[in-house]
Amino acid sequence: MGNYDVYYMDGCENREIYQKMIRIATTFCDTMSFIYFKNKQNERSSESAKAVKKHLSKYKIKSKNVSVWPLTETLDRNHIYNMVTYSIPRFAPDAFSVDNVFGMVNTLWDWQYPEYPMDPSFYRNGVIFFATCTHEEMNELYLRSDGDSLSVKDFESVGLKLTYLRSVPEERLFHLN
Repeated sequence: MGNYDVYYMDGCENREIYQKMIRIATTFCDTMSFIYFKNKQNERSSESAKAVKKHLSKYKIKSKNVSVWPLTETLDRNHIYNMVTYSIPRFAPDAFSVDNVFGMVNTLWDWQYPEYPMDPSFYRNGVIFFATCTHEEMNELYLRSDGDSLSVKDFESVGLKLTYLRSVPEERLFHLN
């Protein structure tokens, strides 16, 4: 286990840059997650949220009500936060492309309740790679400090501006379990 450099990515509010960032994430990651929020158990999901769920249903790995997910820990026990993880298959990454699911919104920050699931996050080998808290317009990118298959330049080349935040040991990162 090594250390990871953590960055904030600025530019996700631009549709073209957002789409390029999603292409990178879906190419280099093997898993992603969404949070499906409900005020109460019998609340109906929006048509958009249902469309996302239906489109990705064959890639679903797990669905679990949670109080902790990347960049978030809620003390709220009165609402439902359902984290659904999906595999990103190497043979069909287009299912997750900006032409399909990720093209439903114009920017990263549009993934918000009540219209859509929230907080899309991406993982490599079960370890968080890119996390969001969309209603706060927060994100974090995690790159291995000792060298990664991706670099800051890869993200800056698509128009993102990366700001270094800190270094963290892998054991402190969010892991899928």
